[in-house]
Amino acid sequence: MKTSKINLSFALLFLILPLLSFAQEDKMQAYWVHEDQVLPSKFVEYENMNKELISELKKHNIKDEIWYAASTSNGNYYYITPIKNMAELDRPLFGSLADKIGEDKLQDMFKGMSSCYSKHGDYIMHLDNSLSYSPEGVEANPDHNYRKYYTLHVSPESMPHAAKVLKKIKDFYKSKNSKMGYRVYQSGFGTMDSFFMIAVSSKDGLSFETESEANDKLLGDERYKVFNELLKHLTKIEEQTGMMRPELAYVPE
Repeated sequence: MKTSKINLSFALLFLILPLLSFAQEDKMQAYWVHEDQVLPSKFVEYENMNKELISELKKHNIKDEIWYAASTSNGNYYYITPIKNMAELDRPLFGSLADKIGEDKLQDMFKGMSSCYSKHGDYIMHLDNSLSYSPEGVEANPDHNYRKYYTLHVSPESMPHAAKVLKKIKDFYKSKNSKMGYRVYQSGFGTMDSFFMIAVSSKDGLSFETESEANDKLLGDERYKVFNELLKHLTKIEEQTGMMRPELAYVPE
């Protein structure tokens, strides 16, 4: 879980990056992502510690922390916080909670969590609404917590070209009146690779497979032409199954 303060120098560095122009546009929403790569033997212990932290936040009605949570089948946990700019991170994280329960108790909680993962880190992702396809609106269905993630790695110089093809794919889905929506995220500050991450939601794995098969039939063989055009710009594709984890999220009332 996240414990460190992101230095203002990072925020200043981010201000000169080209991706800032994306983050400031209405079509883009920036997210701060904290990732913990949890050891297989520590899943239960780790989740219980997170729930203890959330319990303390709720008990003391802490208003200045918020995150949504997700996990993937490889044991990675993600805590996702919407932000307007990097300056929002220039503050003592969990400072209000530390004032309530004491710094020593807070650090003991985080120390316990740190024994549960092998790696952790922070980075920025951008939801690109102009490339995402949402036939039922932008808001996610609260009953659809199952996720299929496709990470499309591209070279930095190929990002604009891949984005153009992703826009073609969105238009193609729209022309076919596809019922299968998806969200497109772009890599941002702190990620080592350049990539687009496609997130498809469904009720569960079986529903996803059924919906995917129906969507393939709807799109027909025409889909291969535009999909193959996208493949020309990719260096690697990764597929991962995951779940949104509302019980590990914290959204103050």
